[in-house]
Amino acid sequence: MNIKSIKEHIEKKNYKILNGCKILIVDDNFVNRIVLKDILNMYGVEVIEAEDGLDALKKLSKDIDLIIMDCQMPKMDGYETTMKIREMDGFKDLPILALTASTKEFGGERALQVGMNGFLQKPINSDELIHTILKFLTKY
Repeated sequence: MNIKSIKEHIEKKNYKILNGCKILIVDDNFVNRIVLKDILNMYGVEVIEAEDGLDALKKLSKDIDLIIMDCQMPKMDGYETTMKIREMDGFKDLPILALTASTKEFGGERALQVGMNGFLQKPINSDELIHTILKFLTKY
């Protein structure tokens, strides 16, 4: 699929709701962040990157629409970061999607317990990524 056909696909599927959205990607793996950023940028999403939980807390702002949070990171993992975000004023309802290499059954219960709203599986599937984000952006 070339860039022109991707843009036509985006317009045909009416994914314009993503245009201008701001998503915080929290992942210690640079390649994962680049893959996610490249996909999201095609839909007009503004991406903010953080390489760990501590960095994410510094970059968190009220104008972020959704967070994609890796679960396993050094310094502060995604579970602890999510708990800290949920304790902050104004972020109780912010959608946070767990990004994990494990199956939903393995890490899902813990992710929900700490306040994450959904899951994305590694390796990234671009269709699943966009549909999951749309589901949560239109829900909240």
